[in-house]
Amino acid sequence: MPMRTITFLLLVLGVISFQQTQSDIRVEGFLDAGHKISYGGGTIADTQGQYYAIPRWHDNQISKEEIDAYVEASNKAGDALVQQGIKKFYVGVTFRRYLSPEEFELLVKETGVKAKNYMLRATFPKIAPKERVGMFGRAAENSVINPKALERAKSELMHQARELKADQIARAKKSDPQEDEDWQDVLTQEEFKAIEISEEDAVLNGVFTFEAETDAEGYQRLRKHALVYHVDVTAVLVFQQLKDYRVKWVDFVDDLDLSDYDTFWDMENIGLDKFRAK
Repeated sequence: MPMRTITFLLLVLGVISFQQTQSDIRVEGFLDAGHKISYGGGTIADTQGQYYAIPRWHDNQISKEEIDAYVEASNKAGDALVQQGIKKFYVGVTFRRYLSPEEFELLVKETGVKAKNYMLRATFPKIAPKERVGMFGRAAENSVINPKALERAKSELMHQARELKADQIARAKKSDPQEDEDWQDVLTQEEFKAIEISEEDAVLNGVFTFEAETDAEGYQRLRKHALVYHVDVTAVLVFQQLKDYRVKWVDFVDDLDLSDYDTFWDMENIGLDKFRAK
């Protein structure tokens, strides 16, 4: 075969290989044998190798029975992965209650997993009792939650509380309640800064979920932990199919968007007391 032809074929194969890992990849499957809980994953459009994994298990109104069915299906899928000899796991973990930063650090240490990121719940019980905020944080090297990041989160939370109070004051001052005005249109910066905020106005409830990279043993340790309600394995199921497209694990977990695995919002709506360990 002429050298020019060989070079051309190698170039074509190289382009195909590049397209397999960088172009629009979509994979799908089911968490359960009854094919009621589906999932999808692949590459995020218009990015250079960023991936996503997402279970599709619910509608707008969620019952405890639906959550329990999803968790049971996820657990069975995880058991099957362990039995197949899968070694690398990327999981989304949902707690049964809020964990203090210290409790969270201890849980990560006890289970030996590599935390990637976490979410803190914040509320404003006196100002806006129905308001719930999720505060995202990336895991640090020495301690999972960087103390400086925690202080920034608290400072941001106090600012949000002051803004909520400012909105209430501004609404009371408006001449026409129907007008859509922001507090900046009604209050001066001096008035805004003068609004008093106490620790009871803005509460950092604690960590309620996190994502982690681990192995089969770490996955099983998480499953057995008394504070853990659910350990989602959707990302692992997606990766098993993405391997056919020559996707590497290190690239997959580098910047992964694992969405909709977290049941905690619905657990709060239903009542966290109903999800305590039996």
